[in-house]
Amino acid sequence: MASWNAAGMNAASSIDDGSSVHEAPNEAPGIRNVWAFNLHEEPRNTGCIIKRYNYVAMDTEFPGVTSNFLTDCASRGEYDYHNLRCNVNMMKVIQIGFTFMDEAAKKP
Repeated sequence: MASWNAAGMNAASSIDDGSSVHEAPNEAPGIRNVWAFNLHEEPRNTGCIIKRYNYVAMDTEFPGVTSNFLTDCASRGEYDYHNLRCNVNMMKVIQIGFTFMDEAAKKP
């Protein structure tokens, strides 16, 4: 599995230099941690993967829930959507992950 993980961004949107974090020796193959020191190198390394594995799944992580949407909605689904949207708009993303696959769902 080849995933590109842009980690190290705190809620204030500053970039950690990664100097206090070391990759675990048993880290899953293909997972790449991206910090300030390799912020430009890792996306370039991933660029060649995209040519063959051009289906991309993306995952984002946010620090939590900061508010509840307070208005009348026609359905529970509409309320959940507006609540999620409100929270995402109020927060900064803290982690982004990408997984690459080809059209047969094979990963690099």
